[in-house]
Amino acid sequence: MTQTRQVCLAALAAFLLIAPPSAQARQIVLAWDPSPEPTVTGYILFYGPLPGVYTTSVDVGNLISYQIDLPGTQYYFAVLGYNSMGLTSSLSNEVAASSLIVLMNPGDQNSAAGSDVSLPLVATGVPFSYTATNLPGGLGIGASTGQISGTISSGAAVSSPYLVTAKASDVPGNTSSVQFTWTVVGPPKTVPTITWTAPASITYGTALGAAQLNAAASVPGTFAYAPSAGTVLSAGAGQMLSVTFTPTDTANYTTATRSVSITVTPPATPVTELAATADLAAPQPPGTTITLTAAATGGTAPYQFKWWVFSATGWMVLQDWNAAASYAWTPTTPNPQGNVEVWVRSAGNSVDAPEKWVDVPFAILARLSVTADLATPQPPGTTITLTAAATGGTAPYQFKWWVFSAAGWTMLKDWSEATSYTWTPTAPNPPGTIEVWMRSAGNSADSPERWLDLPYAILGPPITTLTVSADLTAPQPPGTRITLTAAATGGTTQYQFKWWVLSATGWTVMQDWNAAPSYMWTPTDTNPQATVEVWVRSAGNSADAPETYTDMPYAIQ
Repeated sequence: MTQTRQVCLAALAAFLLIAPPSAQARQIVLAWDPSPEPTVTGYILFYGPLPGVYTTSVDVGNLISYQIDLPGTQYYFAVLGYNSMGLTSSLSNEVAASSLIVLMNPGDQNSAAGSDVSLPLVATGVPFSYTATNLPGGLGIGASTGQISGTISSGAAVSSPYLVTAKASDVPGNTSSVQFTWTVVGPPKTVPTITWTAPASITYGTALGAAQLNAAASVPGTFAYAPSAGTVLSAGAGQMLSVTFTPTDTANYTTATRSVSITVTPPATPVTELAATADLAAPQPPGTTITLTAAATGGTAPYQFKWWVFSATGWMVLQDWNAAASYAWTPTTPNPQGNVEVWVRSAGNSVDAPEKWVDVPFAILARLSVTADLATPQPPGTTITLTAAATGGTAPYQFKWWVFSAAGWTMLKDWSEATSYTWTPTAPNPPGTIEVWMRSAGNSADSPERWLDLPYAILGPPITTLTVSADLTAPQPPGTRITLTAAATGGTTQYQFKWWVLSATGWTVMQDWNAAPSYMWTPTDTNPQATVEVWVRSAGNSADAPETYTDMPYAIQ
């Protein structure tokens, strides 16, 4: 638990220091009110292990709080402000922080002149002496008890408010200080009596509630607790709970505070291992009952488990905390990105959080098949009946049909409840693939819950022969224009031709696909091993591959 102290800054209003009481904890959080001077643009934090000796400074910019992690047991802090021209304020009053002794801030005080005061200062550790400066007239502090007491002098309101600095020190000299404001008003007000018995120990993970935050007052009013209800404290002894009581009758009664301590016992050893399995392999269709089983080790048995599933809408609880290690899950809708997660906690642990958790990816997919009434391949102009069948999801299903060609994907038919599609391709499509999408009733998303491909080539009649000739006999010298002519039979006219030449560096395209059967070739370099190659494909075939090809050696020298 952290403690709060408030001290005055000479030019910066109030300064807060929060530090854990444990000797092992080193985190210190400092906070201060912004300077009332409008030109202040930033602050510098100074600290060191001796009072008034600051060995380190940190420019924190325009922050008014700063967290620092320090290894030592005793530090002293002060802050100053600066403006854009580099001018600085004087240092604030000093505040001390020790990991071995922590003085609790009693909070701002409000008293009436002439009223009797009895305010105990509470410190953790082993306090030896207490001091307090700038108390209202008539008040003093017991050096050994930390009790501020006395009768406030009748003229004390004139100098109100008082910025009181209180310190607690142990025998070795470790010091913790706080600062708070003491406001004195004219007529005296009665301080309500706060009754609050220190609560019994709780186990880590138990949130603060009415059993711990149950202070009572002698007059009507409201209570504000710190930490508040619902807070889960860290494990440890002597953790402070504070309450500020505000009376309904503020004209005659002052606010009052009280603190008690509570011990939070450590939890049992948490679960160390957790595994989860399913009796069926993923994926499975909707409507299938899948038995999920968890197994844990470590911690304290009997364990409790909580089951979750992830879908496109996020995480959803399948079953809340339960001692059963298995859960029978029957998903009702497709869930392609399905992920099952199980949490585990030990016996006696009532926190709604896992000591250990594990995920099991498990997609829920509808089953889908597609068939054709004729075997592939078929020639253009053939009528082919394609039929899809689905299970899982929600009937009646809808289907969307696509075909792939060298030009990419083309939609054959948009979403429809018809399970069959009659397809009559008009052109060859050697790489042809049919794809069908499926979605459930009520699903209007233009995307599939499941899809399936069916390779289906559409081939024209094959090209049966291909010849190539040249108007000049080989060999020929470089610079000679040679007319190459190809002739094909079979297949589907108009043919397209692609011309290549082989040289010592490999194959080179001379002319890409073109309907012209002739090509004018004018070689520029000698090429004794030259070979001319021509590819041919039928009309409508856009694949960059030959239906047949032929070579003709032709030396250039």
